[in-house]
Amino acid sequence: MKKNSMISPEVLSAFFLGWLLLLPGCAQNSLLEKDTVRGRLTELNASESHALIEKNSVVVILDVRTPEEFSRERIEGSVNIDFYSPEFARELGRLDKDKTYLVCCALGKRAMKAGNIMKQMEFRNIFILDGGLTAWEKAGLPLSR
Repeated sequence: MKKNSMISPEVLSAFFLGWLLLLPGCAQNSLLEKDTVRGRLTELNASESHALIEKNSVVVILDVRTPEEFSRERIEGSVNIDFYSPEFARELGRLDKDKTYLVCCALGKRAMKAGNIMKQMEFRNIFILDGGLTAWEKAGLPLSR
């Protein structure tokens, strides 16, 4: 007796479903590989950001708030480049792209936008203080005034 060599519709459906589920993961991995070449952008909460600063004395703390906001309070040792300045991108271009940066602002929104600009400019290691200085202060971490 001859067996039918056709694949059942159920097996075929399961195969295609599995293939469709795996495809986005493959595409995502290739995107991650490309991003690694360009640089990485990582959000850290206040405690993680503080640990990064404590562990790495070479981290540049980049505060992208306005000079007025910066003069009121800031993380000790931070550098200010105003996100709203027309010279913002030019000033970023003067920074060393191989250094590690912790980017912060009041709530985290400008920092994330600045981080994305830095990533496009091919900075290698960019960390964003999630929740900004508001989260930093709520965590009881020190600010210079």
